[in-house]
Amino acid sequence: SNRNNSNNNNKNPPKSPSNQQLITKYISQLLFAIHPVHVEAVANVANRPHILALLFNTTISDPDVPLGAVATLATCGLLTAETAIFQFPAMVCTMTAIRYREFVETGTADRLGWWRLDGMEDDATTTEEEEKKTTTQKQQSPLMKTFTTLLPRYALLVLISVTYLLYRHYNDTLSIPTGLIRPAENPFYAKLDSNVWTLRQRITNYSYVLSLHIMKSFGVDLVGFSHEYGFDCIPEITSLSGDARLL
Repeated sequence: SNRNNSNNNNKNPPKSPSNQQLITKYISQLLFAIHPVHVEAVANVANRPHILALLFNTTISDPDVPLGAVATLATCGLLTAETAIFQFPAMVCTMTAIRYREFVETGTADRLGWWRLDGMEDDATTTEEEEKKTTTQKQQSPLMKTFTTLLPRYALLVLISVTYLLYRHYNDTLSIPTGLIRPAENPFYAKLDSNVWTLRQRITNYSYVLSLHIMKSFGVDLVGFSHEYGFDCIPEITSLSGDARLL
C-alpha cells in the first residue's frame, strides 16, 4: 500500500500543449493542406486513392491502435494504392516518436505493465523475481522501452509489406511496362529525348508547367483539373512574344 501511494505521488501528469505548440501545429496543418505538391493528388480524380491510402496509414501511426486494426488498415492502404508501402517508414517513425515522448514525459508506462524508472521503494515482501524484473526495467532507457513495446507492430508491417511485394512479383505486376513511365510522367519528353530544346526553351516551358501546378492550388484552372502532364497534353510555348500563357 505504501509503495502504491509513493508511486502515485511520484507520477508526473501529462503536460498540456502550450499555445506556441498549438499555433505551430495548426500552421503546419494549413501549410500541408494548401501546399502545391498536394494539388495533383487532390484535384485529379485518378489520384484520389493516394489520399485514401494516406488516411489508412495515418491511423496506423497511433501506437495505441490494436494490432488487428493495424493489419486491416495497412492491408486496405496497400489495396487502395501501391504508394502506401512507401508511407510505412514514415508511419513507423511517427508511432515511435509518439511512444518515446510518452515515456519521456511521464517517466512511466503503467498501462503497458512497466514500472516507474525512479521513485521505486524497497519492500520487504518483494519477491526475488519481482526484484529482478524491477532491476532490468530500471536499466532500460525510454528509447529501448519504446522499441520493445512497438516491436510487434514493426514486425507486422514488415510481414505485410513482404507479403504484398511477393504477391506482386508472383503476378508480374511490380515493373512498369517499358516506354510507359517516360512519356506518362515527363512533360515534353520527346523534345528532351531528341535534344532539340535550348536551355531557354526548357526554362520557359517547365516554368509554365510549374505555374499551372501552383495556380491549381488556388483554384485557378487553365488546362483542366483532369489532365496528364505527359503525352504532350500541355502545348509547348514556342515563342516569347504573342503567347498569352506567358502572363
